[in-house]
Amino acid sequence: MLLPLLASLLVTQDDFASLVGLDSPAIAANAKTAAVVVKTVAWEADKRTNDLVIVDLQSGAQRTLLTNRPGLSSPAFSPDGTQLAFLADDSASKNSHTRVFVMPVSEGSARPVSPSDVDAAEFAWRPDGQAIAYAAADPEPEKSGAERFRDSFVFTTEPITAREFPEPIHLFIAQLGAENTAQLTFGPASIVDGSPLSWSPDGAAIAVTLSRNAILNDQSYSWAAIV
Repeated sequence: MLLPLLASLLVTQDDFASLVGLDSPAIAANAKTAAVVVKTVAWEADKRTNDLVIVDLQSGAQRTLLTNRPGLSSPAFSPDGTQLAFLADDSASKNSHTRVFVMPVSEGSARPVSPSDVDAAEFAWRPDGQAIAYAAADPEPEKSGAERFRDSFVFTTEPITAREFPEPIHLFIAQLGAENTAQLTFGPASIVDGSPLSWSPDGAAIAVTLSRNAILNDQSYSWAAIV
């Protein structure tokens, strides 16, 4: 009797295939709606799929906004709760970049607000909901001739596995409805990887954490700055 019972409790391949993960939950300012990334296993394709799901916190009703979006993460409601911003890959190709997208909570399509030649990271809604600040590394400089094959660099405090000097991460502002973005920080100083962007209540300034460069080992020598 014990062996059949134990056999029924064993974890099987089907159990792994049915696993569901929840990531990056966000709650609207009115505390009535939540957004969450739902990760499921596409067993035959050997990958995970990412769906963006809206949950009514009073009734528990769920509604899927996006299905199988590569790189989907970090949903954030606009201050008035009518729009969602999130990070996602701009395509499923290996050369795709992570961009900030915005879409209506009710219905509609997602539109990118950060450019396609850089990888966006942290972002934050301006308090009036009309703009988004985001952090992104400088694009790789274009090279020509023999420079295209020159990948050496001066090794300082990088991890021993580093293969290139990291580009600094700078602060940008994207006005919703406008096509161009504005860069607010320049030079070798870099926004610390993973650090938040914090708007002032009036939307006139942003607090960021800066390091002297983008090398991870140097980011313990950081400071707060108002931009």
